[in-house]
Amino acid sequence: MNLPQAVVRSGTSADIDRVKELFALSQGDIVGKRGEQAIVSATPDLWQESSQTSVIEIDGVVLGFCSTRVLNESELVADWFYILPEARRVGLGSMLMQFVVELAKSKGCERISSVALPGDAKTKNFFESFGLKASLLTVGKELS
Repeated sequence: MNLPQAVVRSGTSADIDRVKELFALSQGDIVGKRGEQAIVSATPDLWQESSQTSVIEIDGVVLGFCSTRVLNESELVADWFYILPEARRVGLGSMLMQFVVELAKSKGCERISSVALPGDAKTKNFFESFGLKASLLTVGKELS
């Protein structure tokens, strides 16, 4: 029996609509969570020239993506990382993250970073499984 194989690759212009759809779905995952506004406002345009979007697909259907950019020529920042909920816990996120790690190495980066919302232990633990360590906690208060 031939099982479908996941493919991780660099995104192309043909992926724009699907990635925008996944991005919109991903924002639904963070609505109402602490840090929501900070993370959404800090997200760059997924298709700007300075960023690269990688996708993971099965049978031609994109099930997740990661938008990255190089900061100061030495750090690859994963600005947005998302796998559809129904496609999680089967290794797709790990495959995509390994692709991103190799992308960072190929660009000569010495460091890779991303963000997880406060209290989002699943995301934090996922990134830590790849050796990323929590290094900053931002605090704030609305004054209005």
